[in-house]
Amino acid sequence: MTRSQLMGKRGPKPKEVTYDPATGKLFKAGKEITTETGTGYLSIWFMGRSRGQHRVAWFLSHGEWPECIDHINGNGRDNRLVNLRASDYRLNRHNQTGHRKSHTGVLGVYPNGSGFQASIGDRGQRYRLGTYPTKELAAAAYAEAKQRLHEHGQIRM
Repeated sequence: MTRSQLMGKRGPKPKEVTYDPATGKLFKAGKEITTETGTGYLSIWFMGRSRGQHRVAWFLSHGEWPECIDHINGNGRDNRLVNLRASDYRLNRHNQTGHRKSHTGVLGVYPNGSGFQASIGDRGQRYRLGTYPTKELAAAAYAEAKQRLHEHGQIRM
């Protein structure tokens, strides 16, 4: 069965889709429905357009489309309701991990001469936290600043 046959031209209607909050999976007529996006998230065709599975799960559970949905544990494929929270883009960015091209593998820590520079951003402002002899000391400075600045205060390293 093709995707268009399974979903129909405009995708399933809200009453045709069920969500299991314990597993994070979406179903239509008893069959799991999902598409991999290639960006670490899952999506489905829903109400006439492609939507993130986490957004559909939130809508089916709460009846609203928030600005942003944050995956608490950082795993975009984990759509269990306990792992999702309504957010805005600013708060969602605070819960990110280091960039895949990072030279240190630690968010907010960069090589700088013979040491490691720590810096953090908030509300369009970049704060330099100092240069430290080890990556671990720079990461600790970043973690402390993140705790002070950001509401979520959770660091995933």
